[in-house]
Amino acid sequence: MGSRKLLPMGRAVKVVRRLAKTAGLKAVARNAVLLRIIDRSGKLPPTAQVEGKRADVPRTRRALGIVQADHTPVDMVIVDDVKLVVA
Repeated sequence: MGSRKLLPMGRAVKVVRRLAKTAGLKAVARNAVLLRIIDRSGKLPPTAQVEGKRADVPRTRRALGIVQADHTPVDMVIVDDVKLVVA
């Protein structure tokens, strides 16, 4: 196979989707393409990282998928329902 250059990630996904459509197959997800490239080449393709996303910010797809406790002291007033009874 020699030293073949990898396509930029966006272009690779477009090519795979076009080929799938031509073959009458269902479109392939971006991550599936990325994982296949990593599996075959052992390294990330150029521009595999989406610009604008930070690696130090955790991401989730579920509500309350990430919950973090904050131990900062805060002044708090709690008001409960009060029933007024007139006798």
